[in-house]
Amino acid sequence: MAFYDRGKESRKKSNFYGSKDKDDKFFNSRRLPIILTKPDSERDKDKDKGSKSRSSTQDSSEKSVPSQPTILLKTREGDGRALSPSQKTARQKKDVEPTYQLATKTSNTDTTSSLLPLPEMKQSIKLIDENCQFCGDGLLEYLSEQTDFLVIGCIGPQSAGKSTIMSHLTSTTPTNWNIFKPQTIEQEEVGLHGTNGVDVFVTSNRVILLDTQPILSPSVLDKLIQQDNKKSLGNPGPPNHNAFSSMNDRSATPTTEFGTVENAVEINSLQITGFLLSVCHTVICIQDWFFDPNVFRFLQSAEMLKPATTTLQDDVMVEYFPQVVFLQNKARVSDFNQENISTMQDVINQTFLRSRLQIQSGVGIATGNVIKHLNPMTCGDPINLYLLPNFYNEENPNHFKNNTGFADLMLQFKRQLLGITKHPLTHTALTEKNWFHYASKVWDGIKKSPFYSEYSRLLP
Repeated sequence: MAFYDRGKESRKKSNFYGSKDKDDKFFNSRRLPIILTKPDSERDKDKDKGSKSRSSTQDSSEKSVPSQPTILLKTREGDGRALSPSQKTARQKKDVEPTYQLATKTSNTDTTSSLLPLPEMKQSIKLIDENCQFCGDGLLEYLSEQTDFLVIGCIGPQSAGKSTIMSHLTSTTPTNWNIFKPQTIEQEEVGLHGTNGVDVFVTSNRVILLDTQPILSPSVLDKLIQQDNKKSLGNPGPPNHNAFSSMNDRSATPTTEFGTVENAVEINSLQITGFLLSVCHTVICIQDWFFDPNVFRFLQSAEMLKPATTTLQDDVMVEYFPQVVFLQNKARVSDFNQENISTMQDVINQTFLRSRLQIQSGVGIATGNVIKHLNPMTCGDPINLYLLPNFYNEENPNHFKNNTGFADLMLQFKRQLLGITKHPLTHTALTEKNWFHYASKVWDGIKKSPFYSEYSRLLP
């Protein structure tokens, strides 16, 4: 029995230790939560630090001035939230107001600039100088942005009265009759011309007047010879005031890019005339005799060589040609005869029968509105032919039959010019400033055109 009891006790012990090992293994396999805590000494130190920092921030906040808090809000753009009518109107006003304010500011400045009055011209200025350079930059301040303006130019031989006639067109008051400086008595005695290049003047009723140097002038020829002689010699001598002295010395005549100086003078005159035929609504051909074959041949050559500029007429693109008025200045009493007027008109009609220049525009002495006995019934179909007596030699204002003399004839002529039907210069409407830039381009094209150099080869 003792052996049995001893074995039983051994089994109990083995079971006891075996179960204990199992519990230890199970207890070790479980992961229990880990709690991290600081020791009591460190926690006391942190409390002391926190109390000190709070006391320092309170002191600093007491010393500093309190400021308002800044609130950042993000706008909700693109969300599909519904808005109330008041919110919609507020948002629309917010989007529209800045654009409306900018537009109002710009329009106010434009209106203010457009209401500024243009300065009034007192004297003519240069548009093309004697060296054939376009130099009319000072003209822009006298030009506006309107399209209702008229351009009138004149051509003619030397001492025909071009500058005097153009000065009378500027105004009817005697104080403005010398706006374009005429040829002085001293210049006329030695055979010198008065105008060099092209002069321009703008009237108060928006008429742009162009006065030019004489065409086919011996004075211009003499001046060109003297300039070339000075360049070749390098030592300019005393000026020669006799326009015909150097012309007699044919050995001193130099050559230019257009051949001889005679050809250069004619080509220069053709270029200026072609310029007027391109940029003017009306061109006045002023002579002191009703028929000069050299002037008429010259005008036909200028028409042939002018640059081709297009305009819109009856919705069709056509080449532009201006109105041409033939003015006989310094006319005698016998020139106002019905038979003489009829003969003058027939000669001009036959000469320009194939020309595209417009010579029937309602400006003439034989329309019946100037002198009663000079009408289409007695003189034939009227053309652009007008006569003026000599202004300086007119002693009796009533020495012409059925008219009051130069003053009345000049006033009627001016009214006819201002009432003429003008055609657009280009296919688009030009303002006064646009006309200035257009004239500059036309002159540059004429200077570079090969037609004039080719034409100079055909000249003798």
